[in-house]
Amino acid sequence: MSEEHIIPFKPMKPNYKPTRYVCFDIETKRRPDTHEISTDFLMVGITEDGEKVDIYTDLNSFVRKHFTRRNDGAIFYAFNGGRFDNQFLIAPLIRNGYSVSILPGGGKMVIMTAIKGKHKWRIWDVNQILSGTLDANCKSFETRRQKTPEDIDVANMRDTPETRAYLTNDCLALHDLVGALYSMPQLRGVKHAPTASSLALRVFATHFLKKPIPGLTTEKEVFVRGGLYGGRTEVFRYEGSDVTEQDVHAMYVWGMTNSLPFGKGTWVHEWRDDMVGFYEADVVTPNNLRIPVLPVRRDKLRFELGTFRGIWYSEELKLAARMGYQINIIRGLVFHPVPFLKEYAEWCFALRGEGGVIKALAKILGNGLYGKFTQEREKREVRTATPEEVSENGYELAYAPLNLFFIPTISHSPHILPHIGAAITSLARIKLYSALEAAGEHACYSDTDSVFTCCGTLLPEALRGDGLGQFGVEGHYERIRANLPKLYALENTDAEGNKHYKVRAKGFPTMLIDPKRAEKKVAEAKSETARHFAMKRLREAEENVQRILRGESIEAEWWDVGTLLNLMRHPDANTRTGEGLTGEVRKKRRIVSRDDKRVWIENGETLPYGHLALRTASEREGDSLPPAIPGESA
Repeated sequence: MSEEHIIPFKPMKPNYKPTRYVCFDIETKRRPDTHEISTDFLMVGITEDGEKVDIYTDLNSFVRKHFTRRNDGAIFYAFNGGRFDNQFLIAPLIRNGYSVSILPGGGKMVIMTAIKGKHKWRIWDVNQILSGTLDANCKSFETRRQKTPEDIDVANMRDTPETRAYLTNDCLALHDLVGALYSMPQLRGVKHAPTASSLALRVFATHFLKKPIPGLTTEKEVFVRGGLYGGRTEVFRYEGSDVTEQDVHAMYVWGMTNSLPFGKGTWVHEWRDDMVGFYEADVVTPNNLRIPVLPVRRDKLRFELGTFRGIWYSEELKLAARMGYQINIIRGLVFHPVPFLKEYAEWCFALRGEGGVIKALAKILGNGLYGKFTQEREKREVRTATPEEVSENGYELAYAPLNLFFIPTISHSPHILPHIGAAITSLARIKLYSALEAAGEHACYSDTDSVFTCCGTLLPEALRGDGLGQFGVEGHYERIRANLPKLYALENTDAEGNKHYKVRAKGFPTMLIDPKRAEKKVAEAKSETARHFAMKRLREAEENVQRILRGESIEAEWWDVGTLLNLMRHPDANTRTGEGLTGEVRKKRRIVSRDDKRVWIENGETLPYGHLALRTASEREGDSLPPAIPGESA
């Protein structure tokens, strides 16, 4: 696409018209063996006005009654709907002549739309914006109706007056919650949004964007995406004692306060000190650096030593040159440095000081914006298609029973500006590196915006504080065992000699790695069957923690309410499929005990690939170094 045909990202006009929305909730029966939620539909409740609730025991009647012209264009909200409630509507909508379009992401339905003729109904998940439980959010927002405590017999959920009263109150509480969210002064004039990132984008474009942001040509966008890398999660020392966890206050919000690339971008073949941008370069690293600077893409994101070519942001290349990298510029795409996100970022951080729901909103708005700029243009929707469409386009079948197909789509949204997001993530890595460099050999582990140090090491006072972009102490622990990125255990002992743990194991249900969470489930059990199941999970959680601390692999199996995506990927994995097309799936996960991003050595440490200590004598000879960046020390 030529530059004259590129649409810039423009400010949005405030919209003060009320948005029509309805709220619904689905109740299901419970599994007889564990009393956990199953896929056996029981009833659905819906409120259109926040005062009256209609309840149905038949989903077809529900669809025919409410997906009508009266609600054309309305948003149908459910809480945690993307993983559960919304999926119950797919089959009845299709059976009643509606087309269904689904945008999946992260194992859930991000956006779902029902279409019939010229009419559309949006089906969204409040949980995409407000994390946590409905109960916790209603309490935080102090809604008029609060979620009803589960004092009914949820283990034997059936159609009773008590169950209907419980469902009614949940629908009304959710309606109050959505109203309270969009009544906040900070969201005045902002349209409803399906996700936290899209809400942040609308707030920024409505209240802070002063002039259009130019877009990039396809060639430039592809080049910039070559320099787009994620956060840094690495194990530097897999065992350590007297550990301190230190986190950056709003790391990505801090990144937005800096001067960022602005403009259409100009191609260059040499370094430009007066501009910021992205450079393709050949680099030769120092051969004994414990913590390398520049990321490289292998089978996963790594930080290695050696000789390689890549694309990196200018500020990260400056840091690499200071740490001894030799850099030969091939070409670059440079921009004028403009702090056009600073006002928005500082506003978000200032809101955090007000506490309560405003603090929660500030985190949503602060962390949501930068990721929207890096959104991929190519997507795969899931929707119904006619035989003619399938024959003409060769669509891949997604789920045969409902004639659902994967439909490739291209987004031309002007807010997709990857050079901005790539610069912010680069600045975040630079911020994290300042802490890793200061910690030196006492750095144990990094997790995107946090550093774990051992031997009682605190970061220098110049890095610590309560301000935006400074490091704060989050906790002290007796020991750490870090086996993988996102897999670690921290241990403490209280005055009575009891052990307490903080554990992270990405991909595992919390109840299988957190003994405290499992103990709570045991205490809440209202039957012997539920108690027996919770006790079993408690024993598994305790054993998994010990296995992590011993540096062993962990594995577990569990039943989960399978989403539509589960059924697409594993059509034979579900034992049965309920009314909501959410079959119960038996999941199994095993995490190996040792990371392969770095090389483990015997003394509890790891070294980056290519380190001098890991290389043979012949590999150390004859290194030739190209010139460094002009003006930077090597």
